[in-house]
This record gives sequence, structure tokens and C-alpha cells, in this order.
Amino acid sequence: MILNIKGNDYELNFGLKFCRDISKDKARTENGIDIRVGIENAVSALYTGDVLILPSLIRAGLSYLSKKPSDKDIEDFLDSYDDLEGLCDDFLSELLEQSATKKKALAVYTSLEEAKRKEESKKTK
Repeated sequence: MILNIKGNDYELNFGLKFCRDISKDKARTENGIDIRVGIENAVSALYTGDVLILPSLIRAGLSYLSKKPSDKDIEDFLDSYDDLEGLCDDFLSELLEQSATKKKALAVYTSLEEAKRKEESKKTK
């Protein structure tokens, strides 16, 4: 996924560094097991169209670079972006396809889709 921010093309990387960065400050311990929920939070936010997750995902996707756009540049990019809903969908597609994120992202996406189907089923009864 490539984004043009302030005239520069940046290729986002959704590998291990991305996973580590997106999960930073989003971990908990249950029964002595460290549980990271960054991917889960990102998929849920993207699924519901919560655009506030986008700056974090862009920063995490660019974390492998030594020279990155500033937070202001990223926010300016998003403020001028014509289709933030579509961008959320693009990020969600990437998380569902990339090797480091696919398994967790697919599990969350599947459960969200199932919950949606159940809710729609209740409405039609």
C-alpha cells in the first residue's frame, strides 16, 4: 500500500514491526499470558469506519523507515483525503491479506460479520 503524503510516496509495511507498534500500549496479561490486542482493535475500528485509527496505522506502517512524515503531515493528508471510508476499507483489506496480520485480522473480521448477521436476523423476525 502506497500513500502520497506531502508529495512523497510512502510504502506501508504490515510486517512484525507494524504489529509491534500497533500493539504498543494495547496489551494485557491474563492468567500470566501476555495478550496483544492491537490488530483486533484496528480491525474493529476499520470495520466500523472509525477514521481515528488511521494516523496510528499509517505511523505503524511507516515505522520501518528512518525518515517519516510528521504527525501533522499525516493528519493534513487525512484531512484532505476525499474518501476516508474507502481508505478504511483499503487498510482492512491489507490487514486481512498480509502474512503477519492475516490470522488475527480474519478471526476478528469473521466474528464481526457473524455478529452483524445475527443482528440483522433479529431485525427481520
